[in-house]
Amino acid sequence: MVALATLATLAWTVNAQVTDPTVGNILGMQFVEVPAGSFRMGSNDGEPDEKPVHEVRISHPFWMGKHEVTQAEYEKLAGKNPSRFKGTRNPVEMVSWNDAVAFCEKLTERERSSGRLLAGYAYRLPTEAEWEYAARGGAKSRGTKYSGSDNVDKVVWHISNSGGKTYPVGQKKGNELGIFDMSGNVFEWCLDWHDAGYYGKSPRVDPANTVSASSCVIRGGCWMTSARNCRVADRYWNGPGFTSDCIGFRVCLAPVRR
Repeated sequence: MVALATLATLAWTVNAQVTDPTVGNILGMQFVEVPAGSFRMGSNDGEPDEKPVHEVRISHPFWMGKHEVTQAEYEKLAGKNPSRFKGTRNPVEMVSWNDAVAFCEKLTERERSSGRLLAGYAYRLPTEAEWEYAARGGAKSRGTKYSGSDNVDKVVWHISNSGGKTYPVGQKKGNELGIFDMSGNVFEWCLDWHDAGYYGKSPRVDPANTVSASSCVIRGGCWMTSARNCRVADRYWNGPGFTSDCIGFRVCLAPVRR
C-alpha cells in the first residue's frame, strides 16, 4: 500500500493542488484551502503602522485553520488548558507566542511521524501576510473592512457585543473562504517578529520577518477591543512570552519557512 504522504505528494506534483491534506489530523481540526494569489496589504484609512498599502503576492497555496484553536484541541495536544473563559469550543487564550509555536511544532512532529504530512509543509503560525490575505478572503475577497463583512456585528465579537467574554468558535458568519472569527473573539499570534521598519520595506513576495526582536505580531482584534481594532488591516504586537485572556492563535498548514 502506498503511504498517504506519498499519494499527497504525487497529487501535488501532477495536479498542482491537493484537495485537503489535513484530513486525518490527529486533533480533528478543520482547514480551508487558500490558493496562491496577490492582494493589497494594509490600509490608508487606518493607523500609521498599516501604511504604506503595498502589493503582496502569496506564491504558494496553504491551508488555514477554519477556526481559532479551541481549548479542547489545545488541551488534547498540550495536556493543559490555561484559558480564563472555559469552554471546550471556545478559543484557547492565555497562551504566549512561545506556547503557540510549541503547539505547532508538536502537531507537526505527530503528523509527520504518522506519515500524514505533505512533504515540505508544516503546521505553523501563519505569517502576517498569509493571515491578512486569508482574512480578506483571498482571491474571493469583496474588499470588506472586517473579515467577511462591513457589518461588524455579523462577523465580529467585539467590546460592544461580547458581554466581556469569548464565545465558541464559528458562531458568527464566516468570510468569503469559509474561515471564521478572523476578526474579533481573540487576537491571533502570527509567525512574524515585529519590527517597525520592516512592514514598509518588506519583500513583495511571501514576506515574513523572521529576525528575532522584542515583540511578535498579533492580528484580528478581540472581545475587549473596539470594532475599529478588529479591521483586517489592524496590527498589534507584544512580547513572545506575553499572555492574555484576549490572545489565542490559529494554525495553518503551509510551506516550511527556511
